[in-house]
Amino acid sequence: ERAVADFLSSPDAASFDLANAPAVKALPSSKSASGKALAASLEAALKGDTKAAAAACDGKDSAAALAAVGVSRAHVENKARLIALLKAAEAAPGGVLTFEDVERALALPAGGAARALVAAGGASGGAAVVRVDGKAKTAHVARRAPLYPSCPADYASLAGGLRRWAESGRAV
Repeated sequence: ERAVADFLSSPDAASFDLANAPAVKALPSSKSASGKALAASLEAALKGDTKAAAAACDGKDSAAALAAVGVSRAHVENKARLIALLKAAEAAPGGVLTFEDVERALALPAGGAARALVAAGGASGGAAVVRVDGKAKTAHVARRAPLYPSCPADYASLAGGLRRWAESGRAV
């Protein structure tokens, strides 16, 4: 429960390596209310399903169970929005999304993209880089490489970022 609660409440984390761990997989059948609430919240957040994330926090029992382990509705909803945004950007050419793409991915009303992008960039201090072009109504969203690479994908991402920096430096 602690690892799931830490992930959901952390603005820096955008991936959860323990999702397939037996203890995490057992949470939905947990006897504790917090275990069940965390399981539902984690599932919605990892899918990037903003509506399911809100639903997982609905109800007095769920809200109280999450609060007991230090997780708020805002934590769960922000995590789901961040992951939805990153998934949409990873599927988009060059990670560039139109405001309409953002509204669709985050289930936002028309005109809600700019505010959500600014919030995502600020709230995801270490998880993502968001660059908004208000005039073109687009945003470049990229997963930020972890400070300390821990797997081959992290090293590949870091190497790609270093190549882009080198290219930018040569262009200047």
